[in-house]
Amino acid sequence: MSHFVKAKLIDAMKHFALFLLALILSGVMVLSHASAGATTPSDIGITRVTELKSVDLPDSKTVEGEGISMNISVPYFILPIPEKKLDLSSPLSFGVSIANNTQNFIRADNDTLIPELVGQDGRSLPLQKARDRQSNTRSLCGLVEPGTRKLFRSGVLTWNNNKLQLKGDAGLGYFWYFDELKPGEYQLRFIYDSPGGKVSCYDVETQKPMTVKGLRRGQGATNFIPIRVVQPVSINSNTVEVDGIRFEIFMPERVFIIPSNKPNATTPVKLALRITNKTATSFRFQQLNTTLQILEQGGKKLRLKGRGGGNLLAGYNCPLVEPGESVTFSLDAKLFWENNLLLLGRSERSGGFRYFDELKPGKYQIRIGYSPGVPEVSCTQNFSGDTWKGLGATPFVEFNLVEIEP
Repeated sequence: MSHFVKAKLIDAMKHFALFLLALILSGVMVLSHASAGATTPSDIGITRVTELKSVDLPDSKTVEGEGISMNISVPYFILPIPEKKLDLSSPLSFGVSIANNTQNFIRADNDTLIPELVGQDGRSLPLQKARDRQSNTRSLCGLVEPGTRKLFRSGVLTWNNNKLQLKGDAGLGYFWYFDELKPGEYQLRFIYDSPGGKVSCYDVETQKPMTVKGLRRGQGATNFIPIRVVQPVSINSNTVEVDGIRFEIFMPERVFIIPSNKPNATTPVKLALRITNKTATSFRFQQLNTTLQILEQGGKKLRLKGRGGGNLLAGYNCPLVEPGESVTFSLDAKLFWENNLLLLGRSERSGGFRYFDELKPGKYQIRIGYSPGVPEVSCTQNFSGDTWKGLGATPFVEFNLVEIEP
C-alpha cells in the first residue's frame, strides 16, 4: 500500500475514530480468515446469479443471502431537525458492512448500495439522486476478498431549497437523498447489488485505472433500523429540548481579552454543558461525546482540529441521570497563541487536545453538541441504565474577542 493511501486511511480514521471503535467492540468489523481455496478475480469464471434467500442471523441487524451477509448499525437514532437559517445539519452515523462468505471476490462501494426509507404510513419514500460537484466521479474498485468485510458510513439530515432531506454518498460523483422529511418515525435499510463478470474501475492503491475480470455477482440487503426525526424545542436562549432531553450551555463571560502573543500567555474560557432528563426513563450520558461548534460573524462554521487522544476509554464518564435530574459536564477552554495563530482549545480526558485556530478580534457564536458514537459497552457492562441514543445541541450564544492596545 502506498504512503498516499496510508495517509488517506489515517486521516479517515481520525474523523471516524470514535464510531469505528464502537463498531469494533460490538463485533461489526471482525475480520475472518480467507476461505481455503479462494481464487483471485483473474483466475475465476463468472458465477451464476442466484436467487437471494435472506435469513435472520442471531444479530437482529444482520441478514445473510447467498454467501453474503450484511449488517447495519447506528450509535444513535434520534435526529433533531437542524436550524434552517444557519445552514447546519444533523449527521447520521451508520455502518453498513458486507461480509463475503463466498470463494470469490466481489465488488462493493457506495454506488452498489441503494438506500430505502419507509415512512410512518408503511410506504417507501421516493429515492432521488443528484450530482455532487465536490465528489470523486471515478468508479472505485472496492474489491472484497473472500472471508472479509467492507464498511460504509455516511448520511446527513439537512435543508435544501426549504426542504428537509436525508442524503448520503451514492458514489460516482452523485449523492442520494429523500425529500421533504417531517418529524416522525422512519425505517432505513440498504440493498446491495453489484454486477459480476468484468468491471473497469480505479485502483486507489496504484492510483491507476484497471480492469477486473471474473467477479461474482453480489446481492443482499440489511434489516431495517429505526430513525426518529424530532423538532427541537427552544426553552430559553441557553436551552434546547430534544425528545425530552434538555441541553443547556453555561458561559458566564461573553467578552474575552485576547492574550499577548507570548509563551504561556492565556485567557481562560469557562464553559459547561448541563443535560437534564425530562423523560420518565433513566439514561446514561457520555462526557467524551461532547464537542464545541463555532460560527464566524458571517455564519461560516469553523473547523474543529485536534491532536493526540489515543486513550479513548480513559475519557469515559457515564453518569446515570434519573428522570427530573441533571448532570453537568465541564468543557473549560483557553485562548492562546501558537505559531503566530490565535487558538481556542481544550484538553480532553482521553489525552487529546481539540482546538479552533486562526481566530481574530470580533464576534462569534458557540454551542455545545452531544453526539453518541463511542462504544456504550464501557458504560453498560458494569452499570445499570440505557445510554441515550440521540443527537443534541445547545443554542448558539454570542461571544466577543477583543484586543487591548499595548
